[in-house]
Amino acid sequence: MFRIIFSICLGMLFSQPLEAAVDPTKPLFGFSKSPSSTQKSKLVLQSIMAKNGANSAIVSGKLVQKGDQVNQYKVISIGKNVVKLQSPEGQLTLKLFAESVKK
Repeated sequence: MFRIIFSICLGMLFSQPLEAAVDPTKPLFGFSKSPSSTQKSKLVLQSIMAKNGANSAIVSGKLVQKGDQVNQYKVISIGKNVVKLQSPEGQLTLKLFAESVKK
């Protein structure tokens, strides 16, 4: 009887696919990414620096300035908290901070 119960429990444990597991670090609510923006670009704005009136930014680990290429995108502007990129497919805006900060 013990072997049967043990076999059933073991079968249930390994019957779930591993990729179906929920990410424990994922927020429960209030945060979602649209699949099109995730698939379109995996670029991340990490930092913006200003020196002598010229802004530069770190996008996905690469230091860029206005006019530089990042993947298929060209940097068209670097603002205080935003970097705008242009490609043949359209414009992409990377923001340094989240839209809303909850306290």
